[in-house]
Amino acid sequence: NKVDVVRAHAELLDDQPERGTQIANSARELATMSETITEMDQLLSEEHIDRERIQVGDLVRKVGEQIADDVGGTVTVNAEPVTLCTSRKAVRTVVAELVSNGMKHTEMDEPPVRISVRASAEHAVVTVEDEGPGIPEQEYAVLESVEQSQLHHGRGLGIWVVQWIVTRLGGTLSFDADSSGTVV
Repeated sequence: NKVDVVRAHAELLDDQPERGTQIANSARELATMSETITEMDQLLSEEHIDRERIQVGDLVRKVGEQIADDVGGTVTVNAEPVTLCTSRKAVRTVVAELVSNGMKHTEMDEPPVRISVRASAEHAVVTVEDEGPGIPEQEYAVLESVEQSQLHHGRGLGIWVVQWIVTRLGGTLSFDADSSGTVV
């Protein structure tokens, strides 16, 4: 696990200073995972989800642009005017996770992510498309299971958190992935 990686690299730091970069990267991943767990805990432990009327496209655009600035990618948003009574915090978390994952797992200097929002009956359909390597099969298996374990887990919590939040909001999640990218 990441804590063992940090500890092992720290022990070798005197001999190989470049290990400091590996330690910093692992620590950053742990911090991000901790933030994700905290957000997930807050969202999923609430008995009642606070809902408000939001303009989904505006929120998605704002979150997408913020993540693109933070990660160093580009985001394009094509949004129909869709107003929905839902949790602003939950939608923000889902979109941030999907855009961030799409950019971080792409081997490009400025990874592009495209987001679309459209109305469908009483729901909003939000699609996030990237040009990354696709989602590994192991990640799909984790989504189908109830829990993660040391032997059965994904690379991180992002997609798993998205699945839980979307389900809690009464929505559904689908994936279409191949070597040219992923559509969620």
